[in-house]
Amino acid sequence: MKYNKDINIITECDVVVCGSGPAGICAAVSAAREGCNVVLVERYGVIGGNLTVGNVNPILGSVSKGTIYDEIIALLSENHSDSEKVSTRNGKEIHIDPEEAKTLLINYVYKNAVRVMLQCAIVDTIVEDNKVSGIIVTTPQGIGLISAKTV
Repeated sequence: MKYNKDINIITECDVVVCGSGPAGICAAVSAAREGCNVVLVERYGVIGGNLTVGNVNPILGSVSKGTIYDEIIALLSENHSDSEKVSTRNGKEIHIDPEEAKTLLINYVYKNAVRVMLQCAIVDTIVEDNKVSGIIVTTPQGIGLISAKTV
């Protein structure tokens, strides 16, 4: 059986990042700071991935000083100066309030000119010349295409 349907283009951008966990947030902000028009797509109603929705922490992945990791750690620990500071081979392990992080992180990506699409599940990809050129998503408004130079 074959199924065909015309799909509306929701938006076009330079970069679409799929998933708004810590890695997705860093990728989206990095691309936006390089001047790209960025859309961050998240299937749930909040950003942060397992950090916020799954309550999994600490954030790991520090590779050097002065990275977005350090910015996010500073952002999430700003109101918790009284929390115990722990450093391990994985870096700083800080107290994270998942509910507070939801607000802080969405404001952080907005401040960095990243467009966010929440409640937006990815259901397929568009591949042209062996390159992904867009994603098919379901949204509260229906199904649509996000076209991007980089996915």
